[in-house]
Amino acid sequence: MNDLGIAPVEFICGIIFLWTAWACLAGGIEMELEMVNLPLPPQLYQQVKQRAAKTNRSIEAELLAVVEHALVEDDNWTGIPLNIAAEVQQLACLADEDLWQAAQQIAPREKMKRMQTLVLKQQAEGLTVNEQQEAAQLQHYAQLIMLVRAEAAVLLRKRGYDISTLRQPLPKLV
Repeated sequence: MNDLGIAPVEFICGIIFLWTAWACLAGGIEMELEMVNLPLPPQLYQQVKQRAAKTNRSIEAELLAVVEHALVEDDNWTGIPLNIAAEVQQLACLADEDLWQAAQQIAPREKMKRMQTLVLKQQAEGLTVNEQQEAAQLQHYAQLIMLVRAEAAVLLRKRGYDISTLRQPLPKLV
């Protein structure tokens, strides 16, 4: 072990390839590759290995996905509350099956009906302070679900899945 608590490089060294576009992995596009020799602590290497297995990717592809995810430009999330953006960005780490579940989630009927009631009351007579806070929480929740669904669909599409089955009518609130 060295001063950083890292075992000898030969036991934990992971070699990752950084591409300038995700398409290199999915589409086989020829691009110049930069090779990086990256020593990883054993525990971190095991986490990456487990995530790679969950997402059906090689360790190199998983590390590439993590690096790309970490380097997403802040501009992509301008105007979106930071806590929502952080939650949505975590989707890139999910296995395909979990992404399908995320892409299909909908808000519970009770929450949707309550939001509709508050919107109608706002238009008719205004809301109390407590109702305004409740409406803000419900709006936050709805934004999160919308963004999770959209980002999960984008990630599934990038992974080569046909996402046309995700189109579904909204449930009636009557």
